[in-house]
Amino acid sequence: EDSKLAKTSKYYSVDYLNEADTHYWLNHLESESAIASFKLTDSQINLIWKYFGGSMWEISDLLGDLIPCSKNSKISDEILMSNIQKRIEENCARFTHYSLFSEKRRILLIEIFNCCEINNFLNL
Repeated sequence: EDSKLAKTSKYYSVDYLNEADTHYWLNHLESESAIASFKLTDSQINLIWKYFGGSMWEISDLLGDLIPCSKNSKISDEILMSNIQKRIEENCARFTHYSLFSEKRRILLIEIFNCCEINNFLNL
């Protein structure tokens, strides 16, 4: 029943980067990830940090999807935000699916959402 969340066992066991290391990586894409087709602006790096933190797997997946979207060694803010929004919607669908398995799970997810909203962790 939890196969939709299978990535947690494989990918979330990877250590997360701290903010400084994430910023360093995203500022040095060519040397750190062999991505030469674009460079990110400081505001784009901050946006990636805001939504993905130091999740190397999720950031790598995002960067891979951005490569074919680069023009003149840049990624537009609109393209970046569109890709981020797509991931938000995919994760919402996963949580919705997961919450259907039991009322307790649904209540727990609502409590987590409310806690994050109160503490301004979510900016929806």
